Amino acid sequence: MGPAAVALYKSHTITAGFLGQYWWSFAGDSSRDDTSQASILYFFWYMLGTWQIGMNPTINFDNEASSGNKWDVPIGITVGNTIKVGKVPMKIQVGLDYSVVHRRDFGNRWRVKLLLTPVIPSLVKKPLLELVQR
Repeated sequence: MGPAAVALYKSHTITAGFLGQYWWSFAGDSSRDDTSQASILYFFWYMLGTWQIGMNPTINFDNEASSGNKWDVPIGITVGNTIKVGKVPMKIQVGLDYSVVHRRDFGNRWRVKLLLTPVIPSLVKKPLLELVQR
């Protein structure tokens, strides 16, 4: 159980922000291991028509882990394009992440990402909240 935080910036060409979460155990079964973990997904995307370039790695922290296994701090780059496969729009992304700090026992230094995401039509046709600019 724990809190979460989010921040978002969106313009016509840029989307950026983060999502942070923290979990800890309390008042539970004494036979269960304690937990004290955090994750922060940070992202930045620059749009060039149907093309996107950016990053979206996740930083992980485990306070209960042994020394050298507490942090995983990746940075990376991802490139994507939205195409049509038949009649369905599909977002295809290829990325590479490098962990500047990684977990010694089970962490990995490099990650290759391939994401295929079908784009479905919005079920909500108008914004739920509209901000009026004067």
